[in-house]
Amino acid sequence: IEKNLNLKNLSQILEIGAGWGRFCFSILRICENTSCTIADIPPTLFIAQKALSKSFKDHKIFKYRKFENFEEIKNEFNASKIRFLLPEQLKLIPNKYFDLTLAIDCLHEFNKKVVDQYFDETNRLSKNFYFKAQIEQWANFEKHKFDMFNYPVKTNWKKEFHKKCHFPNDYFHALYKIN
Repeated sequence: IEKNLNLKNLSQILEIGAGWGRFCFSILRICENTSCTIADIPPTLFIAQKALSKSFKDHKIFKYRKFENFEEIKNEFNASKIRFLLPEQLKLIPNKYFDLTLAIDCLHEFNKKVVDQYFDETNRLSKNFYFKAQIEQWANFEKHKFDMFNYPVKTNWKKEFHKKCHFPNDYFHALYKIN
């Protein structure tokens, strides 16, 4: 990612399916002007919230809660260094809020409908999208299976790279700039 984007210039990052928050943990250690938003499902969201709240006690944290519109939480959300949302709450975030959206090692765990929703929201919310997934989807949800070449990339996305990974060798990764 760093070869194509200067991470220190990215002030707002969204991570989809963050697990315990490993990427957020790492990026906040090296990029002091960056804020991270994590969108995940329970109980994983709460594991990340607990782990990162414990690791970053000195940072303002927007903990998960229900809200009806962005105006309700705008000031607190904007002032927070780390934020936690359920995936369905992404629709409440303003357009192009994020400089970068990431989905690392999670898209191949979803069915086509969910992947389509994430790609649509990423198109609306972000200026760049990085994802890493299995070359051939292992999860068997339906007839449609994702592979390296059939994720729903939008026509307004400019490919920076899309290639196999050296490690693990059954994965690929891609970075797109979103117009």
